[in-house]
Amino acid sequence: MGRLCIATLLVVVLLTSSIIMGCDVAGQRFAEGNELYEQGRLDEAIDKYTEAIERGGASEEFYHRRGIAYCDLGQIERGIEDFNEAIRIEPDWGDPYYSRGVAYVEQDKKAEAIADFEKFTSLDDIDNIDWIPMAKQQIEELSK
Repeated sequence: MGRLCIATLLVVVLLTSSIIMGCDVAGQRFAEGNELYEQGRLDEAIDKYTEAIERGGASEEFYHRRGIAYCDLGQIERGIEDFNEAIRIEPDWGDPYYSRGVAYVEQDKKAEAIADFEKFTSLDDIDNIDWIPMAKQQIEELSK
């Protein structure tokens, strides 16, 4: 019985360690992606964001940042897919709504863009409050 308990405890410790290490690696890859993004190395940044997601860090922030990088590369549909995933994970976080609204403007999808900018301005969880006036301006311009 003692050996079984020790073996079980060892398995639990190993699993927990690998989960924690996976999260640490995901965070590291995300940070590396951000650095590459800031350097304008978008393809490499996307690779790092993808690694972060694959390492168990499928967080709304990872998808949001990768979506921005895709859009900056002109891959609007892929960016929108990532914004959708970020919203699915955390529907009350405003930033992906704003980013998706910008992507919809690029696609000339006015109604969808307006809906996203309105949703963005209605939420409390907004990291980039500087975007609020820009979202309101977009709503006004797209509504004409």
